[in-house]
Amino acid sequence: MFYEDIKTAMLAGKLKVGLYPRNSISHRDKISIEAPGLLGIKAKLLTKADRLALVNLVHQTAGDAARELTASTVQQWLEERKAVLLTGKAASGKTTFLQAALPNAVYLNGRTSDCSNANWFWYQVSKDPHLPVVIDEPQAFPVLVLGEILKIIKEQNRGYVLVSQAEGGSGFTELWALMTTAPVGFPGYPQIDPNFVWVKFQRSRDVTTAMWVGKIV
Repeated sequence: MFYEDIKTAMLAGKLKVGLYPRNSISHRDKISIEAPGLLGIKAKLLTKADRLALVNLVHQTAGDAARELTASTVQQWLEERKAVLLTGKAASGKTTFLQAALPNAVYLNGRTSDCSNANWFWYQVSKDPHLPVVIDEPQAFPVLVLGEILKIIKEQNRGYVLVSQAEGGSGFTELWALMTTAPVGFPGYPQIDPNFVWVKFQRSRDVTTAMWVGKIV
């Protein structure tokens, strides 16, 4: 009866939901909900079906389940000027997907760009400061160059995407540190830095899914 109220409050960060371990099959619908005032009363009145639905929602919003990744989702992130770290296997179609989702974005590639041409770089990141930026193969850029590019982008207050295969190791850690002050890989990073999104991209035939931590867009 009060599921929608609890769902809305959870997604807005107004209450905390705790789950039992996944191997506790007999407790699969049991959750702990910390909520103030009237929300706390409503939480106690949830039905078993409501609690199961809330468990599924928590798994989904916590990145435990792959969700469909649509062009509109990525577009909304960039409109909100978020910093997006998009990772996934080689040949998974990350760049192709982004080019379709963000046809007007400014695209840079660490392997094909000429780092010796400072004027070219400045022109690329300054000519249309209202457009989002997509940087493919960012680890191929010298660290100082990539750092300067991101500094300019952040000063312009524009959304951007870094595209990488790495989902761990020193290279991944370096990219993470350039994009956010949240602890590396920490599942609670949306609370620390709501403007940062880490997306694990995967594609099977024509179906594009991804895992990320945070609200359903």
